[in-house]
Amino acid sequence: MTLQHTSKFILFFLLIFVSYQTMAEVCYLDDGKKHSDCERLKISDKRLNTEYKKLVSVLDKDQIAVFKSSQRKWISWRDGQCNQSVEKSSCTNSSCEAVNFNNCMSELTDHRIKEFDGFLEDMSGAIHRKFEFKNQ
Repeated sequence: MTLQHTSKFILFFLLIFVSYQTMAEVCYLDDGKKHSDCERLKISDKRLNTEYKKLVSVLDKDQIAVFKSSQRKWISWRDGQCNQSVEKSSCTNSSCEAVNFNNCMSELTDHRIKEFDGFLEDMSGAIHRKFEFKNQ
């Protein structure tokens, strides 16, 4: 494995690990039970990672760097949006907050998957727009 491939693997693993850690922190709270909203988030996250791999497989080195930068910005934006959603909610316990957070994460992740599909349909446009995401 070349240094370039090793670096890509490590970066990809870190992105997945961060997403997984975020999910692990919110899926099991006060009651210790698995929540269906958490399962939905896991499915969405898995689909996002699959689409992510598809996109990376058709990009060159420079395009991958731009795409990964966009994805990091999107993850930060998504997490911020969902944290704000919890803060604005009328939840009075951590289980309610977890459901709110997970639902927000799922919805925004599903929207990003649709954006990935659009990138694949119009790759030259996506490259020109630097794989930007649309704030909802």
